Amino acid sequence: MTPEQFTEYAESIYRPTVKLISLVPAGKLDWKPFPGSFMTMGQLLHHLSGCPAGILMALRNAFPPPEAFGRFLEEDLKRTKSAEDAESWLFRGWGETKTALATVRPVEFEGLMVTVPWGPPIPMWRACLGMAEHWVNHKYQLFFYLKLMGQPVNTLTLYAGM
Repeated sequence: MTPEQFTEYAESIYRPTVKLISLVPAGKLDWKPFPGSFMTMGQLLHHLSGCPAGILMALRNAFPPPEAFGRFLEEDLKRTKSAEDAESWLFRGWGETKTALATVRPVEFEGLMVTVPWGPPIPMWRACLGMAEHWVNHKYQLFFYLKLMGQPVNTLTLYAGM
């Protein structure tokens, strides 16, 4: 996979994410599917809108060290965003990430090793793909939150942003 191919793949995650965020009903930032350890809608929007930053961390080999990573995630989940703020944050983050991807040479993308907080160093392409998978998982999470709320989402919304 080249940086250009990865960008196309990640763009196919970005577009439906924007649509799903736009479908979040106003006044539902505190909603969550069940009591307990689920994220609220606002926490999910905050976390989801920051997902492109994970790809950027991989491209810059700039993940927090393992001892700080847990605290970073814990703090992250205390924050919330409105749908409008999440869309804006996602737009900025994806734009910055696309710009960075455009500067990566294929040989770097394939072979440069990236230090990750969850295990031994891995090639850049794999770290980026892992962050894209993380983004996809939270996109699915938002899809199911919306479905549980009775919003009009379907397969086309999830994959094509329609």
